[in-house]
Amino acid sequence: MTKELVSVGLLLLSVSVVVQGCKTKTTEVAAPPRAGLFLLEAGAEPRSLLRYAIEEGTTTQSTTTVRVRATGDKLPNRFLAGLRSVELKVVYGPAELKGDRIRYPLQIVESNAVSEPNTGEAAKKKLEDQAALLRGAGAVVEIDNRGNLRNSEMNAVAAHVPVRVLWDLLTTLLTVSQVRLPEEPVGLGARWQYLGTIAVYGLKLEQVVTYTLSERVNDKPVLEIDFEQLGEDQVVNFPGSEAPIDVKSARMTATGRTVLDLKALASKGSTSGLVRDEFVVSEEGEAKRAVVEGAFEIQIQVGSEQ
Repeated sequence: MTKELVSVGLLLLSVSVVVQGCKTKTTEVAAPPRAGLFLLEAGAEPRSLLRYAIEEGTTTQSTTTVRVRATGDKLPNRFLAGLRSVELKVVYGPAELKGDRIRYPLQIVESNAVSEPNTGEAAKKKLEDQAALLRGAGAVVEIDNRGNLRNSEMNAVAAHVPVRVLWDLLTTLLTVSQVRLPEEPVGLGARWQYLGTIAVYGLKLEQVVTYTLSERVNDKPVLEIDFEQLGEDQVVNFPGSEAPIDVKSARMTATGRTVLDLKALASKGSTSGLVRDEFVVSEEGEAKRAVVEGAFEIQIQVGSEQ
């Protein structure tokens, strides 16, 4: 039985997107080094600090719809089969406060497959089976008041989800639940950038995330985000895989928008992007190459209670 590959690019999806500069006069900041979070433009006056202000016991609920349209080669290697089109109901919290740290559990309480009208019964069954695996999966997460991830630990249900699906899923939820905020005060038109490396199961991906504060809606910052992720030629050993997988290249570009709620554990937003991956997999002693291209869309609707 074969499964379609889903791009490595879906490993870390942001609520992201198109940069919209403010026409008001802004302050220029020197170009950043290679890694970390750096302010590019401070934006127009007045400026203020952006910080999460989560209250003890805060709970946030979200409905996240992920739609994936992938094309390309197929391989009988289940470790390359990633997250498919699903609708997830996720509960974040209740939050615990420890100084400037915010610790909370997140858990998928409902997971349903999303299929196109012309999807065959066999394909629907595969999607439904995968969606069922996700119910109850989750993690305990700790961030600081600027949204930097400090710690995370999967729960027992998540430990039984196929590694690629879990990887796609949890990194998506963690990224959506928090945006990295600059240390300095910022105003409209401000731009900051995160440069870093993701390393999971031996796969290393360089990422660049650029945030722009485009407006405020009901005193909530509206962020436009550009996201790019790139992996060069490397060999990966997924847990349980019989043979190593040679990832020749992996790239994702995405754009999106989020209305940032600094008092909630997740924010409303949407994102869309493109992915392209090249793999070489050893199968029964024979090396096989596969190229996967695809597009994805994510919609996040949020409600909270305190």
